[in-house]
Amino acid sequence: MNVIARYGRARSARALMLIALWAALDGAAAPAAATQVGVPGMNRRGRMSERDRYYALVTQGLHLTTSDWREAWDRSDGDAAARLYVEDAELRLPDGSRAVGRDAVGALLADAPKRLGTVELRLERIDASGRMAAASGALTFRHRSPDGRTRVVSGYHLTVFVQENGDVWRIRFQVLVVPPAPDDPP
Repeated sequence: MNVIARYGRARSARALMLIALWAALDGAAAPAAATQVGVPGMNRRGRMSERDRYYALVTQGLHLTTSDWREAWDRSDGDAAARLYVEDAELRLPDGSRAVGRDAVGALLADAPKRLGTVELRLERIDASGRMAAASGALTFRHRSPDGRTRVVSGYHLTVFVQENGDVWRIRFQVLVVPPAPDDPP
């Protein structure tokens, strides 16, 4: 299934940019330096290795799923969020709440933004093998209190994805962690 058909017009510009990047990295317009031996990700003919092509596709898929996740979080759309998880998924949030199963995860994510605020989640490290991938990175919550003050807390996440139907990456397990502040009671 092609990228534009799957993600619709709203993502067309991003998809076209990724396709152009893919073509450039695939050696169609490889710079002279990329044809040299020793350039990471390129073979002697200036083409991406199969491993690097695989990681590029995995990274693209995980970023698209994570982008959809953030959009669902921002809208408190539990149904849209639930579609990004496998049927027996597990989610753990920093406030101690936990959900197992797609429907429970959707219900938890419909309510979580009200308690935790907006979230920024970055994929900083991605490891993949076959149809499974793990991503980790920093996350930041911004919560506005009723008195108008904004509290910013930072932490990290671990998200495990599985590939379904050949090109769709769904979340199997996700834990969002915010270490306690030094002045928080244990």
